[in-house]
Amino acid sequence: MKRLIHLFLGATLLVGLALGLAGCGDELEPLEAPADNDAFRVLMTNPHHEMFNVPLTSSVLIYLSHEIDPPTVAGHVLLTDAAGNQPEVTTEIYDASIVLTPTSNWEELTDYTLHILPGIRDKSGRTMNEEKFYTFQSGIRRPKAAEQLSVRRVVPGDEDPCWDFMTFRVFFNEPVERDTVRYGESVLFEDVDTGEQLPGNTFARASQLVFDPDADLVAGHKYRLTITNQLTDVQGSRLAEPFVHEWTAVSTGKHTKLAMDYCPTALGGYGFCAALPDDESYPQSRMLPRRANSVYTKSVFLGDTDMMVGGRLWNEFGDAKLSPKRVPFVVRKGQKLIGKELQYKVGGEINSGIYTGNIYITLLTDAVGEMIGSEFVSGEAGLPATITLMMDSAMSLDDPTANAMLPQPLLGIQMVGLASVAVIDEATGYEAMKIELTGYSELNLGNERMPVIMALQMVPPPTLPEEEILDTTPPEVLSVSPVDMVVEPDDIGNLVDTRMAGDPIIAYFSEPLDPDTVRDHFYVVGPEGKVPGRYDMYHPKMYFEPDEPLDPDTIYRVVVEPGIEDISGNATTERHEYTFKTMPYQGSATEPMRLLATVPTRETNSIMPRNYLPEFYFSQIVDLDSLINGETFMLYDVTAGEMIPGTIESYSIFVDFVPDEEPIAGHLYRWEITEGVTNLDGLALDTDMDGVPGGPPYVVDFTVTPFSPFSQTVQFTYPYADTNANGWLDPEETATKVNTMTMKSPLIHDPAYVLGFFPISAYRLAMNEASEPRLPVAVVPHSYQIGTSVSVSLSLGGKADPPGLLDMGPMLIELQPNSWTDVVQSADNLLQADVNIGMEFNVENSLLNSLLVHDMVMSIPGKMRYTKDGRMMSIVRGRTMAGMSIPILGVMDVPVQVNLISTTVPTTRAY
Repeated sequence: MKRLIHLFLGATLLVGLALGLAGCGDELEPLEAPADNDAFRVLMTNPHHEMFNVPLTSSVLIYLSHEIDPPTVAGHVLLTDAAGNQPEVTTEIYDASIVLTPTSNWEELTDYTLHILPGIRDKSGRTMNEEKFYTFQSGIRRPKAAEQLSVRRVVPGDEDPCWDFMTFRVFFNEPVERDTVRYGESVLFEDVDTGEQLPGNTFARASQLVFDPDADLVAGHKYRLTITNQLTDVQGSRLAEPFVHEWTAVSTGKHTKLAMDYCPTALGGYGFCAALPDDESYPQSRMLPRRANSVYTKSVFLGDTDMMVGGRLWNEFGDAKLSPKRVPFVVRKGQKLIGKELQYKVGGEINSGIYTGNIYITLLTDAVGEMIGSEFVSGEAGLPATITLMMDSAMSLDDPTANAMLPQPLLGIQMVGLASVAVIDEATGYEAMKIELTGYSELNLGNERMPVIMALQMVPPPTLPEEEILDTTPPEVLSVSPVDMVVEPDDIGNLVDTRMAGDPIIAYFSEPLDPDTVRDHFYVVGPEGKVPGRYDMYHPKMYFEPDEPLDPDTIYRVVVEPGIEDISGNATTERHEYTFKTMPYQGSATEPMRLLATVPTRETNSIMPRNYLPEFYFSQIVDLDSLINGETFMLYDVTAGEMIPGTIESYSIFVDFVPDEEPIAGHLYRWEITEGVTNLDGLALDTDMDGVPGGPPYVVDFTVTPFSPFSQTVQFTYPYADTNANGWLDPEETATKVNTMTMKSPLIHDPAYVLGFFPISAYRLAMNEASEPRLPVAVVPHSYQIGTSVSVSLSLGGKADPPGLLDMGPMLIELQPNSWTDVVQSADNLLQADVNIGMEFNVENSLLNSLLVHDMVMSIPGKMRYTKDGRMMSIVRGRTMAGMSIPILGVMDVPVQVNLISTTVPTTRAY
């Protein structure tokens, strides 16, 4: 009986929709008359007609009714922007689909038109005779320093029904500051008829703010959403006036609750269908050149990855009789899809030793969709019923290290697909409603934007299952940064025993959280009590950024109290504390801060890809208030003759500058910083590296090149002893066990303590001479390392002479062009970093400097590891050679023992 009931429910939805679509003259007229159902025609596109906020890395899918004859596509599919320009795309023909993928990214907030001309033929010779136009608008990624925060769109729009189960969205002209997204303060939602303020959850990413009421609305009631001027953008700009929008809830009637299983599946026990033995057993998607029920990501650093998913999601369909042309449905928040375990592989081939464990994709909000007449999404009536679904989700992983790296929230994913009655392969003699969905999104890994392609299909199980099993497991803390700067299998805990004062504090949870339950239960405590700062919920990660850098040489506690809830309302029950100690003071009242590296670098014919960010790397913590665009630093478009507005992103000792718009390829730019930039003590930047505060402006002229697919990041020595970076180990500074270079000479007895930056770009996977995979990593030249002075002793084998004439003085090591680090597979099946870096080596003591052979190559096999708090770490221990020219004796090779640990910042987050 349960089997019959379940079949009836699915069939009723499709039949009801079909009957509704067959009628005409209702409240919504078809945009075009129905055509011959056997004609060769476009059935669906993704993005669908007039879709907005399309990810900048998204492809364009055109799905036709019959298998395409590939040679006939050329010249019949055109894509243009509003100015008539044709962006460069690649075209892939797959069965009945055409997939267009941009070779770079779509331009922000740009209207595109997809023009399909008559003349495409199918495999049997039928010709598509219709001419079609579809439009879509790309989304926003960058903040806009030159603009005031404003609202540009709401969902549902005035032309769309506001169903009584609804998730509301506000789209702004730029990203919002997530710390200011607080329900009851910056976001209000009121039942106008009762005056009641309704409880719910708020989320934000980029330019999108989402509000999900805890309970369904009352049909016929009016509801008011207010965004107050307490909400800001990332620069602190507010709305000119509070934004208010009202809706009247439309009844969805009696709901039909239907379990939908993701079949085929990689995981048994989460639906009626058995798990397939391996990925190769998966059938292909009907619409995309991907496996069914896969989430595919494309990355330079991690390679191309297919995550196979499974699970059961319960759907509630509204009464088709109330809205026959637009049958609404909702997938309730807190439900999960399960992804099959993956191994992180650099470049997609080189084993990292990190396995994700199960991957959980949790719905953050009620996902609202419609089974809708084709005229509403393609402009043509009479085509198969289209499914649209807008969902918000977050990913979490079982493994703490993997969980710290990639998981992040994805808001407003717009799924488009088709519903049909089909034979279900996973059950003998079973026909049922099959929903096939496609979707595009993007993940960020550092500054790399990874396109995400989803090809999902689901069917109701043959037998109506019992009620859904609710999540009753509370969230857990899997790791905390900067406490968990640890790696396996290497033991570095005693080597990296202090933390930078500017490190963000991050708690990585096992699942996404109810944002309203976090602020009072997660905090940082120092000697003077709770540390004030900003919160940023980036599910499943909670970032806390202190308002000021933490005090040096101080122990801090990260406290997680009971009461933090997940999306389903399960609360933590235990209290946890995590402690760390900060490094000595990373500044000075007497020693000036220096500029150790820039991107782009200062050299003749310097270039920078248009999607890279200009960067400054300092030797001390910079006073952010001294960084004033147009006064103390600036990016100038020399070709256009204008200064570029933008936003500073800071990590205490280095800053990125995010221009409002991507720079223009072919233009000449000037990147300038002045002595007006200071350290925390107000001491002017030493712009000419002479050891004295101040100097002329530091200028980098460079030409912008086209989009680069490569991944940009930076590694820096961590920890380091010379925290004021003056080239001396001062009494208040503490010697470290790492980041040393020791000359193995009877004349030299002490190590030099080293600090500095290694800006890098990861290229695509290549093969070495033995046909083994390697990931080439280019090191940006003309970056500097500072080493502390060591003394040369004239007493062979004795103690060092007193400081004075034979002190080398501060060392300045400049990285040279054509420096590389190849990431390869090590003998222990982990990651090896083959370092090959050219250096120019100079010391302050002119006499000793004249004896040095200044060119030096550090060629040492190292290790690359991922830390439990989401950093990429390089461990380089080995021996290289320096040269000294000794009178009479000539040039002598001096062995140099290198002991370096460098790391990236913890996993970064997008706006």
